[in-house]
Amino acid sequence: MKIFLAVVGALGVLFTIFGFRRDSVQTVLIIGGNLGGYLSPCGCTKPMSGGILRRSTLVRQLSNGKAATIIETGPLVMGNSRQDHLKLEAIGEVSAQLGVAAIAITKREAALGMGAIASLQNLVGPKLVHSEFSPEN
Repeated sequence: MKIFLAVVGALGVLFTIFGFRRDSVQTVLIIGGNLGGYLSPCGCTKPMSGGILRRSTLVRQLSNGKAATIIETGPLVMGNSRQDHLKLEAIGEVSAQLGVAAIAITKREAALGMGAIASLQNLVGPKLVHSEFSPEN
């Protein structure tokens, strides 16, 4: 979540430096990453923040009715248990609702097997991207 907020903040600084006015932006680019299977707030901060509900709210606030291109860099989950399979499906459902343009599949998701990847693909459509150079966390 910290990386996600840092990227969003950096984009805001770039828009300010290069003189882009907020009302002149027609498409908002949102790059997220390191979700790590957190479906709900982790409890590490007060007030609690994080999770896919918070991310969804933030995406809606940032897009503010404008078209948004959302890219998820992963990792989406952190383990290889049945719970991680369920978390991957929940993340896929939310990603589909948000209209995510691309999702990078890391080695962590690949470790869940082709069944989990196929399930994710069924939920989000042909938006999965994999490379040997994907972030591996």
